[in-house]
Amino acid sequence: MFQDRGWIVRLDNDANLGALYEAADGAGWGRAPSPCCWRPSGSAPASWSTARCCAARAAAWASCACGDVSGVDAPHGLGRRTRWEIQRMADAGLLAGELADLPPEDWGAEALLEAATRGDPVALEIVDRLARRLAPVVTLLTGLLDLDRVVLAGPFAASAEPLLSRTREILEASVVFRCPELVASTAGGDVILRGAVSRAVDVVRERALLD
Repeated sequence: MFQDRGWIVRLDNDANLGALYEAADGAGWGRAPSPCCWRPSGSAPASWSTARCCAARAAAWASCACGDVSGVDAPHGLGRRTRWEIQRMADAGLLAGELADLPPEDWGAEALLEAATRGDPVALEIVDRLARRLAPVVTLLTGLLDLDRVVLAGPFAASAEPLLSRTREILEASVVFRCPELVASTAGGDVILRGAVSRAVDVVRERALLD
């Protein structure tokens, strides 16, 4: 589409772009580079040496921790899982409180987390289920990638503290090595767009002095 104009096109997925924004300008700014995510320009030497030092520990972690994620089942996001959990409680006749007063089209993560913030018992029960699914994923990735911070991003991140708080409690009680810092993104639903802009700016800078 743009080759006749001489424009450069870069394609990437939403998770990568969101992570790129968090690393460049968001909650991950100023942190040490991830040992398994490095760019050829600039941070590769430090990242690669870190990855080599962590290889043996990561292999040992993988052998003992992969069984902990057996209950995750599928790569669905927390938003979809939230709706599934609320529907399951509604089908069982157990849905009560704030969530019971909402129409099904509003059964999303934001509504759940806002109700949990206000102490709604049913919302807190569902948050606990979500946290028990999130915690083993964080544990596995922390061990494999030697992470010191995990950022939860998405449109509901601003209200995610009940989920993060419960996940921290689970991790602190069960983690084998150390518990990473869990924080929420401040970019809201624009995190992917901001990541795309960050990547575009990087491309311009990389080519600024080329002939």
